[in-house]
Amino acid sequence: MKVSMTLLAFAIAAATACGAHKDGVSQLAISHGHDVPAGAAGPEAFATVGLEITGRGTSGTCSGALLSSDLIVTAAHCVIAGTAIIAHFDRHMADEGLAVVAHKVNPDYDPRRTVGGLPLHDVAVLRLEAPVDAAHHALPLIGAGSLRAGQPVRLAGYGITERDDDDRTLRAVDTTYAGTDDDGRLAIDDPARRGACSGDSGGPFYAQDGGKWFLAGVLSGGPIPCRGENVYTPLLAHKTFLQAAATALRN
Repeated sequence: MKVSMTLLAFAIAAATACGAHKDGVSQLAISHGHDVPAGAAGPEAFATVGLEITGRGTSGTCSGALLSSDLIVTAAHCVIAGTAIIAHFDRHMADEGLAVVAHKVNPDYDPRRTVGGLPLHDVAVLRLEAPVDAAHHALPLIGAGSLRAGQPVRLAGYGITERDDDDRTLRAVDTTYAGTDDDGRLAIDDPARRGACSGDSGGPFYAQDGGKWFLAGVLSGGPIPCRGENVYTPLLAHKTFLQAAATALRN
């Protein structure tokens, strides 16, 4: 994608990384999307995770997706030394949540080395203190080879909107998949500017195949202000890391 990209993390002290306004509130979250209602049956309701990040004198929000009952996949740039992470599974991050007790960041991830403004291999796995309840569950992974440019896909996340009272709310949007970029990352380029933004980092990219939902990637970044252009780290392409991380985190 021929645009300047930035990491879409959360509204904390490093405001330039997440596109925050000077008052500390970020740009639009899931742009042109909708709040996920109670009783929703889609993957945005049962597989998406809100990540509350605290420490180093600040707090913020990222998003993620269940990889299994006790593992979450998210963006590597959401894992910051010296911070604690609580995973939330309700629509407003108001539940007690589960603590993240260990994590593994892709060893090939290097925030200092970027392509198109974003680092490659922006993926990490988090282990929960206990399995999440059965109402929430993971989806199988799908690769870029099973997706086609122009097909509708669904994005979800807990990103902050421009209104301070709208943060920590689960939202989703149906948008358009544009294909892969030159580095194999999944690209969103929607003519109606439907997409993800600050606080949605690490949030899931869901796609259907044969009438079934799959998890394809996690959000790495996009331009600020947000305009329906996003880059997602492809998960199946990082299957070896995901499997190794799951094994290491459980031992």
